[in-house]
Amino acid sequence: MIRRSGFPFTGEIIQIGAVKLDESLDIVDRFEVFITPKFLPVMHHSVEQLTHITMEKLRREGVSFKRGCERFLQFIGDDGILLSWGPDDIEVLMDNALCHKVHVHKEVPWYDLQGIYARTVHHTSQQYALQKAMDELGVTAPNLMAHNGLHDAVCAAMIAQRFPFVKGLQAVQEAQKGRTRYFYGLSRHEQKIFESIVTQPRIFRQSTRAKTRCPQCKEQLRLDPIVGVVKHRFLSMGSCKEHGTFGVHWYVGKSVSKHVGLRYFISKVVTNAPKGLQELYARKK
Repeated sequence: MIRRSGFPFTGEIIQIGAVKLDESLDIVDRFEVFITPKFLPVMHHSVEQLTHITMEKLRREGVSFKRGCERFLQFIGDDGILLSWGPDDIEVLMDNALCHKVHVHKEVPWYDLQGIYARTVHHTSQQYALQKAMDELGVTAPNLMAHNGLHDAVCAAMIAQRFPFVKGLQAVQEAQKGRTRYFYGLSRHEQKIFESIVTQPRIFRQSTRAKTRCPQCKEQLRLDPIVGVVKHRFLSMGSCKEHGTFGVHWYVGKSVSKHVGLRYFISKVVTNAPKGLQELYARKK
């Protein structure tokens, strides 16, 4: 995937499904689009079994990710916010937008509905599966299939209707004041992949990986400390006296070979640094 796309993300989005809620949490609109993959044209059989989406369907009904994401942004509208069950969806959406060079013309506030449910209902930060929350609240959806983007969105909406969601959202917004997460566009200026790193402590140590230059004047950026974002993702801010601040993204992965054994690789991507990215860094620092 990395060699084909030039970008270290785990897979391509093949479906975007969403529902729109009004102030009363009633479903007032639905959205669904299928995406024809660009870098992985052969679907793994387990994905087809899980989603019931076939490559034939994607070739027949799918559009490019760029077009699908543009339609999704139109569906969100000017004053909408994004909710997803857990933190993974927003990361995958951001990765695909960056890899496919999609221009996201605005910053859309995002909140973790799973986290709001856990804090409001159970007063904990524990993660709860979508089906677990449905069972606890007595939500039934006999005509909906799991692992379908639109159907999962409908189920998540029905969960929001069954507990004090608005109160929980307001509490999160108050707690995260100035530190809200956003779905925003990033412009990729530079990318490098370093392979065959022997041990984890050496990942950020070598100067060839740590040194980063301004995409415009090529002078070395002054890098702030590297912080963990989520799982194998890390982030730093790099500043240039003349051209301002840039985001420096790091992704750490493993590769196993029968000849050399376990090795690590790291991808470094330099992007612009919109408000949402700078707030994410400040929150993780």
